[in-house]
Amino acid sequence: MGRGTMTVDVPSCIEIAAAPATVWSFVHDPQTAVLTGDGIVQGFTMPGTPRGGVGERQCFVHLLADGSTHTHMIEVVELDPGHRAVTIDLPDGGTRMTTTVVGSHDRTMLTLQMVKSAPRSLYASEVTQVTQYCDTYLLRVRQAIEGASRGRDW
Repeated sequence: MGRGTMTVDVPSCIEIAAAPATVWSFVHDPQTAVLTGDGIVQGFTMPGTPRGGVGERQCFVHLLADGSTHTHMIEVVELDPGHRAVTIDLPDGGTRMTTTVVGSHDRTMLTLQMVKSAPRSLYASEVTQVTQYCDTYLLRVRQAIEGASRGRDW
């Protein structure tokens, strides 16, 4: 890490009233990103990459305010299926996200940890932005999963 940068390391967690397998299935499926990400209109596994394994590349298409689209891709670099996945942003790997699912029966703790570097001058705003992203994502996951258990689809 350079002298002009600092590491932003934000863990966030939420309890979800669902079985761990249900939570894992939701968070590891790129198609559910349309329910959790701002402006995401499509999520899919890149053809030719190992679905559900290390090396899987997930692609997300964002619709921007001006009507254009932006594509964002991540790669799974570590995986303990059903429990933990570590992804990096492509092409540079500058953001590392760890998703962990722990629980039993109908209660699951979902933890999201995002790590990235930021210029010292922007550190505080980056921490705020990353914290807001993680908290919003986790709330949307819980709403989608718990809503589905009450008869709404995700």
